[in-house]
Amino acid sequence: MKNANKYILLAAIAGIIIGLVIKKFPDSLILQYVSDISILAGQIFITTLKMILVPLVFFSIVNGISNLVSSNKAGTIWRSTLLYFAGTMFFAVFIAMVAMNLFKPGIGVSIDAWQLNEVVTSEALSFKDFLYQFILGLFENPFASLANGKILPLIIFSILIGIALNENNKSLDPARDFFKSFYEIIFKIVNWIMYIAPFGIFGLLVNMV
Repeated sequence: MKNANKYILLAAIAGIIIGLVIKKFPDSLILQYVSDISILAGQIFITTLKMILVPLVFFSIVNGISNLVSSNKAGTIWRSTLLYFAGTMFFAVFIAMVAMNLFKPGIGVSIDAWQLNEVVTSEALSFKDFLYQFILGLFENPFASLANGKILPLIIFSILIGIALNENNKSLDPARDFFKSFYEIIFKIVNWIMYIAPFGIFGLLVNMV
């Protein structure tokens, strides 16, 4: 979509202005209709983004890694990519665990005001148990990950398929063509979503002001 950023910026400005007008005149029937329609537009935009996110990640990774077969440094590239991904992932987990033990979030917070009817108890996980469950969670059923929108297991599965296709074997060409075709289809849908992006941004900002 040409000039997408310009249209999105104009829609954002219009959304803020209309939102302020609705806030100023909350009893206006026409403005209530505008608010209801903008809520619908915003929700449609958000749900379409959620709809396309998982297949976009899947086909982009598979297509990107499988196409490295034409490069003389393909092995070095995908090994470096895997090392970078694993390193940053474990570094992020390490930082999170250190921050949790240093700042101890939730300590001293009372939940008496919530008036819970049931007492909920939970066991604290050690770093070893957390790491164990985290690593096992990366290798879940790929179809369950697709259905539940879990990104990390999907990324691992996508990388494995891409590596499997990253072989100079003509018998794998149909599979590579399949993923390349679906990758192009997904991006075509993304372009369609970009056409409704200004309306979605407008609707979201109208109700956020």
